[in-house]
Amino acid sequence: MSGAPKHGDWIALPRRRVPADPAVVAESEKVSKRSRQIARPLVQEQIAATGSALAVGTGLAVATGGSPIATGVGAALVGVVGFVLKEGLSWKSREIDRWWEAVRGTDGPAFEAAVGARSGDADVQDTVMRSVRTLLDAFDPASTPPLARLSRWYLSEKRRPDAFFRGATRLLAEATAPSLRALAEAVVFANQHLEHDRGTLQVYEGPNGEPAELRLELHLDRNTRQQILETVPCSSTQETDRAFELLDQSGLGRRVDRYGSPAAEIRREAIVGLLRILQP
Repeated sequence: MSGAPKHGDWIALPRRRVPADPAVVAESEKVSKRSRQIARPLVQEQIAATGSALAVGTGLAVATGGSPIATGVGAALVGVVGFVLKEGLSWKSREIDRWWEAVRGTDGPAFEAAVGARSGDADVQDTVMRSVRTLLDAFDPASTPPLARLSRWYLSEKRRPDAFFRGATRLLAEATAPSLRALAEAVVFANQHLEHDRGTLQVYEGPNGEPAELRLELHLDRNTRQQILETVPCSSTQETDRAFELLDQSGLGRRVDRYGSPAAEIRREAIVGLLRILQP
């Protein structure tokens, strides 16, 4: 039935292409040659190693200009897979470029030369591969800067990924920008006041609607009442609770329930390590 559209009707509007700004395009493509050499082979290797061989193979063929033969539903599936992989590869490649530029730091050529000389060493290969896998899995690009600091730390000190590295990469893969901010606030607070091996961070909300605060408790021993060391305003109860969950899931802390309030036990060595990668 023709006539004026009614409330709730869908109206198809003409689509108009907006030409890309050459300056923006040039800036987005201004990435070091070395970064590109490292990024793309690792992305493709990780996808090939972890994805479905058939779907990834046909998808990569489409994404890279190949012409696999398929008909009907198969052709549609290949088209979808190819499009998704093409977009995903482009997005993740840019993120890996950003990660590597941050890993290189201000001493890029010298750092690359030092790492390149050890490219066959197990610690270098393990650190780079685990870092790239984390970037492929990462939920939020906000995880890229702390991951770069973690990678540079282990590459610079010739450390092979250990329990802290593996826990930190699990945490960064699941984190969001708000939860990382809440975690950074918590570890900075704990680092300032905890001088012992272990403590508990707790979100406390008063019974009369008082503003939420973050408490740091000291574990004296199993039979001794815990001592409250310090308190500080809590910027987000929800995100701090999420940060505690990330600590628990990554093995870098243990989420506990403290009188109905979210809390997490954390050791000093984890606080120091997290502080190193979360702070610029």
